[in-house]
Amino acid sequence: MQPDYTAVTGGIPVPDEEGAAQTAREGHAVLAALAAGAQTPFGWEAPDGESRGTVTWISDESDGPCRSFVTTRESFDGVALYRGSACLDERTGWRLQSFERSEG
Repeated sequence: MQPDYTAVTGGIPVPDEEGAAQTAREGHAVLAALAAGAQTPFGWEAPDGESRGTVTWISDESDGPCRSFVTTRESFDGVALYRGSACLDERTGWRLQSFERSEG
């Protein structure tokens, strides 16, 4: 019996630059609300209007200059949970450290 080399399987998608840029816009929308002193829960919307969500948790101030947060993200492809972190720089304000989809 010979292997079947004609079979085709699915590939692993390569992250595109536009997807990374959209994620950055979403994270910065969360930062803007954080900088404004929003208390949870609070809503956010990406500047292009293509996604929105609700931040449901932010770590407290005992974490030093950094805050972790949990948010939903709603867009044309559904609703997902994201986790992120931001740190306060005295010169530049809030800076996004991470903003990634969470599996639970």
